[in-house]
Amino acid sequence: MANEFAHIFLGTAKVYRAPVGESVPSENSVAYGVAWGGNWVTFGFTKTPLSCLPAFETFEAFIQEYLEPVKRRRTVSHLTLETTLAELTMDNVQMTTGGTVTDTAAGAAQAQKEELEAGNNPVMTEYAWGFEAEYRKDDGTQFPARLILFRGTAILNGALEFGKADYPGIPLRIEGLAEGSKTAGKNMFIFQKVLAPHT
Repeated sequence: MANEFAHIFLGTAKVYRAPVGESVPSENSVAYGVAWGGNWVTFGFTKTPLSCLPAFETFEAFIQEYLEPVKRRRTVSHLTLETTLAELTMDNVQMTTGGTVTDTAAGAAQAQKEELEAGNNPVMTEYAWGFEAEYRKDDGTQFPARLILFRGTAILNGALEFGKADYPGIPLRIEGLAEGSKTAGKNMFIFQKVLAPHT
């Protein structure tokens, strides 16, 4: 008898980023937990769970004969990913603030350092984003469940907090954008769960 709880997911999700237009990792050749390849990069561990929220605004049509709406249509669509990155690197902060990271090597009269300089730039860098979670079958076999957001921007979604009772994380909020090269109705994201290997 199949495990009726197999579709309950446990564990964390790994977050990836790539240039807009990057190919989606293959369900046939990229197993769960394996690097996605191409230009996909992961940016380390997460401090808080990853949340994924599709949201809509709607228009409702009313007629005089009914108190309730008789038609409803979506007028605005959003997809938001949120987590807190555990690794405080300049590259991770730059992803949420913009700016330029400069690495300086150690020398005879120079300490090694990395610096982020940012400010007064209205342009937000766009990336493709993705996350991967684990789907585990009854026999223990692991398969990936992946969501790819074809195009989106990131912002710092809160304060960097330094204190004696905790360590600082980078609150990350990724907001989706439509990808014009995709078919209408399929131009924001793809959510895929692999159920069995190819034969």
